[in-house]
Order: sequence, then structure tokens, then C-alpha cells
Amino acid sequence: MSWYFAEIAKYILVVLLMTFNIHAFAVDLQVIVPAQKVDVQLVREVEGIREFKLANGLQILLIGDEHRSYTTMNLVYRTGSKQENYGQKGLAHLLEHLIYTGGSTHPDISVEYRQRNMMTMGLTSFDFTSYRTTLDAGQHTLDWVLELEAARMSQFKFSDDNLLVALREVLGEKENTDASGKNALIRRATLPLFFWDAYGKEPIGIPSDLKNMTLNDLQNFWETYYRPDNATLIVSGKFNEKNLLSSVVKIFGPIQKLKPLIRSVYTTEPTQDGEREIVKRRKRGAAALMLAYRTEPYIHPDAAAAMLLGQIFGNGKFGRLQDALIKTKIAKRTAAHVMYMEHAGALLFGVDQEYGLPIDEAKSTLLNTLENVRHQPLTQSELDQAKQILGNAYIDSRKDTDALTTELNNFIGSGDWRLYFLMRERIQHMDLGNIQRIAESWFVPTNRSLCILIEDQNMVLRNSSNTLDVEEQLREFEKKQTGPSIH
Repeated sequence: MSWYFAEIAKYILVVLLMTFNIHAFAVDLQVIVPAQKVDVQLVREVEGIREFKLANGLQILLIGDEHRSYTTMNLVYRTGSKQENYGQKGLAHLLEHLIYTGGSTHPDISVEYRQRNMMTMGLTSFDFTSYRTTLDAGQHTLDWVLELEAARMSQFKFSDDNLLVALREVLGEKENTDASGKNALIRRATLPLFFWDAYGKEPIGIPSDLKNMTLNDLQNFWETYYRPDNATLIVSGKFNEKNLLSSVVKIFGPIQKLKPLIRSVYTTEPTQDGEREIVKRRKRGAAALMLAYRTEPYIHPDAAAAMLLGQIFGNGKFGRLQDALIKTKIAKRTAAHVMYMEHAGALLFGVDQEYGLPIDEAKSTLLNTLENVRHQPLTQSELDQAKQILGNAYIDSRKDTDALTTELNNFIGSGDWRLYFLMRERIQHMDLGNIQRIAESWFVPTNRSLCILIEDQNMVLRNSSNTLDVEEQLREFEKKQTGPSIH
């Protein structure tokens, strides 16, 4: 995968398929209507990607590649953690795991995948949830996957045992990611950027909310957002377009929406009015830091600058941080990361230190290198190098239709798959004056969030109290008030 998309992918929670054999029945909700004539319409074609649409609103993207011996199918729902309610953080992620248990309709789903030589993977992010399957080319096998995904869209047949399995998986994944210093830095650095926005809450969820969720909670979320008019079906690789569309019409066409789609209300994050800094401690480990600046979402004309500035400052060969921190041996490693969401964006710069060495000098050097851009302007040479690297990355990604199937997730979740091409054009048309203006407006203390990770072998943690029963706490008080009356 290219640098551009590989960096974005680091912020997506990649959940490998983990399934168990559970034979229990819970809820059966059908939304299939009797067979009827269903039309499929060609909407547009952009650089070999053909977009179709069914009458029920399902969007279909076909990316043919006869040079491949396999097919990749990716069903993307335009919903993720940003649609979760208070007390339900991690619901979208838990639902993804629940669906992968197979429920009562596919209790041995892992065996079924293996028998067909398939690989599958789920992704839950802020703006989307996707279910991707790679399979040997062949219409019969592809029809089986289409029928499986159509059933997941139209039937909710899961038990409390299925939910328990999904919960164990998610809690295990949460524990593993928390153990990673890098993941912790990314989360802590971006959290202060979004105090009010849903983007300040990581999609993986929090244990207290996850443990309190019920099947009814997940079913309500599924019924609201898992529907054809909120989904995009991507098929890439080797396939027969006519036969494929015929199968999609037959299998997905009868699925109808039960009620109008609820569009989430977006909270506009207030303007940040001061730098924000967090210190995270751990028993043992090298010092590190993560610096984050709020940028713009995909759709904004200035958003392309984040990718370019990430290269200009963070590229491991010619980036400014390489010169300022690595060649001077002030730090061990640097990296730049870009986050794009539908309504927001962030540009992050990370620094790793050698074990046992302080991080103070690296911190001051990092801030000075970035926030002194007004006095050390960007050069045309730096911009041209960044454009060339990102341009080559786009060329590579267009050649790899399998990877492109997953890369489109972010753009679909952000509003439209064609943003992939719009971003490419904006990157190449960015001029020196504009990127200098953007860098000066982004790289300021009042737009900054910083997380420092340090070793503290004597750290003491305070555990939060569990919810207490009011009546039980008052019982002792009442006993003390029931003594003899005084006249």
C-alpha cells in the first residue's frame, strides 16, 4: 500500500476475522419484500471505475482488472463511531464483531470461509464500517458472498452468546492496542483537538460502555444504518460485469428501507484558543511524543496541504525533521501521519527517543522546526519533491485494484468516492504561496495538541469508583437518625 494510504490506514481499527461456533437464535427481522422488477442504472464512469445504483439506493462501484486471478468485494456502510450515542462508545465496532460471529444463519462461518479459500476483514472507523472479502474469481463463489452480505443487511439473527463472543474479542483488541505506546500517543494527542466532536472518542470503544450494551442496542443501530441507501458495494479484480450486475439486482434489489435514514447531527468543534498538552506515564519504556494540529476534512480545498506538509517535514529521506532531529542525534526516529474524516482533519508528527534519554530537547526542536515556518519559508524544491512522491503513490494505488477497494473506504465515509481523484488534483495544483499560507495558519501554538510519553516506575493510578446504589448508601444514615426522641 502507498505511503499516503498506509499512513491513513494506521488510524483505522483493522479487525481480523475471529469466529466461533455458536448455535443459538435471538432476533429475526426481515426487510426483504416480494420479488419485483428492480432496475440498475449506470450513474457515471471515472478513470475506469463504473458507478451504478439500484432503485433502493444501493451504490455499486465496479473496478475491473482482468490481470488478476481473484476478486475482492467490499461492502461499505456510511456509518461509524460518530453516530454512536452517549453511553454507547464502541457500539459500531462491537456490531462489526457481532456480525462476524455468523449468528444462527452461519454458525460455522469460519469453516465456510476456509472451505471457499476466502480471506475476510472488517474495518470500523469514525465515518464508515466495511466488510471486505477476497475470493477466487468465479460467479458462483461471488454469489455466495453477495448472498451472505445481503443477509447481514436484511436479517438480525444473533443471541446473547454471540454478543458475549464479540465482546470478548473487542475487549481483547482494546487491551492489545492500549499496550502499544504509539497507539496511546496518537489517541491522547488527538483527543484534545476534539473536546466536543465525536472524533475525540476512539472507535474501538471503552470497556464500561461495551459491557453494558445489549442486543437491542445493537439491533437498533443496525436497523437504522445497515441499509441499501446507506451502503456502497465495491467489486474489483476479475469478474463478468453483466453477470455480476444481474446477481446484485437479484440478491440486493428486494431489500427495502423500512424508514427514512437518520442523518447524524454534526457538532462543530469550537475554535481552539490555546495549546493543549497531556503527559502519559508508563512503568517502563523509552520516552516519545506526538504533536497534532487540527487541519481540514477531505472536502476542503486546503486539505491537500496536509499530505504535502507531511512529506516536507516528515519524509524519512529529505524531511525537515530528519535534518533537525535525526541527523543531529537529538532523537531516534520521526514520522508524520495524516488523519482525514468527513468533518475534520489532523496532521501529526511523532518522535521516538532512545531509552533512558530525556525528551525535552526533542520537544523544543520539533516545535521550533514546525512553528518557525514563517521565518524559514517552504521552498519550491521541497514542494516539487512532495508532489512527485504523492503523485507516484497515486499511480501505484491505481494499479493495485485490490488495495484501491479498501482505500476508497475513507472517501466514501467522507461523502463521495470521487474525493479520491479530487484530492489527487488538489495536491498537484497546490502552489507555493498557498501551502506557505496554510502552514503558517496551522502551525501555531493555539492550534496545537501535544502528548508526551514518559517512564515512571513509581506511578500510582487511581481507579474510578463503581456506580453505587443511593438507597443502600442512605440506609446507614437513616439508622443513625432513628434514635430515641428528645423532648
